[in-house]
Amino acid sequence: MPVILQISDLHLGRLPEHDAARAEVLRAAVADVRPDLVVVTGDVCENPIASPKEVDDARPWLDSLEVDTVVTPGNHDVGNKLSVGKFGVTRGLYEHWSQHFGRGWERRDLGGWAILTLNTQITGSGWPEEEEQLEWLEAQLDSTQRAAVFMHMPLDLGPVDDGVAHAHYWPVDAGARCRLLPLLFRPKVRVLATGHLHHYASFPSAQPPRVWCPSCTFQVRIPGLSGEVADPDALGVIRYDLDGDEARHEYIALNMPGVTRVEVGA
Repeated sequence: MPVILQISDLHLGRLPEHDAARAEVLRAAVADVRPDLVVVTGDVCENPIASPKEVDDARPWLDSLEVDTVVTPGNHDVGNKLSVGKFGVTRGLYEHWSQHFGRGWERRDLGGWAILTLNTQITGSGWPEEEEQLEWLEAQLDSTQRAAVFMHMPLDLGPVDDGVAHAHYWPVDAGARCRLLPLLFRPKVRVLATGHLHHYASFPSAQPPRVWCPSCTFQVRIPGLSGEVADPDALGVIRYDLDGDEARHEYIALNMPGVTRVEVGA
């Protein structure tokens, strides 16, 4: 049975004095879970705009986990979705990132499953890569019977969008969402796993079933978030067992050094 470990929102460089110790904690988690693949769903770095070397250093840091790893970028890695209006995704940041981690969309095959990553930071950009990624996604889904999809930003915030602080900032924009939905709503997409919210929640009755992976390094409290299963104080990683047509998941708490919390105002 294939096993995947999802890691999200590392923010390497935020508290650099703890980065080495955090790698040790994650190496122990990898040794315990023994995944076939680790998927990192964005915000690997804290601020490459001010310190481009963070991206250069992140590759060997992740390689030190000594496991096959796929990485897709987050807003802290290549810039915000353009509709946010500041610190938007730029060609310079994206190209620097791509030199180390690729374009952000990639496929791995495990036990009859297609493991797909998507780059949410280019959605709504109007860049040629946005169209290329959509065409690629359709082709991948046409060529598999079951898929697990991983990306940084969630499609939406569940049934409570209007009550969430700064609701526009967190999910994929409505226009891009409308283009993704016909593909991701296919029954062969067995799970959609995201990060960005620093909040653990799952929506098993949604289509597709969704999992929000928490950060494993610091907490963000966002008023109004909820889920069918939810823990706003979670700090850890998510294990997925791909059993037949089912993607079962388990939240694994980690005891990370240097944990901080950010409170998002209403």
